[in-house]
Amino acid sequence: MAKRVLMIIIIIFLLSSLIGVWAFESSLVASVKVLLLGDADENCRVDIFDLAITGKCYDQFPVNMCELADVNNDGKVDIFDLATVGKNYGRVC
Repeated sequence: MAKRVLMIIIIIFLLSSLIGVWAFESSLVASVKVLLLGDADENCRVDIFDLAITGKCYDQFPVNMCELADVNNDGKVDIFDLATVGKNYGRVC
């Protein structure tokens, strides 16, 4: 009798563990954000507004609004960032 109770407890524990894992795995949601190189306003297109933001942030450190204007992530907004925005001008997600 004690063996049977122990087996039932073990089975319930294992099943509850598996159900918990399944519930956890099924609740995971993947979110992917696609960014275009040079899309400084994150509207999924590289346009004149991105050039304006990059131009406004020119020769500044990438903080706040200028963070996405630093396209090549070198720590400053410079001619290379403007050139990259120009190269990708017109692209959409």
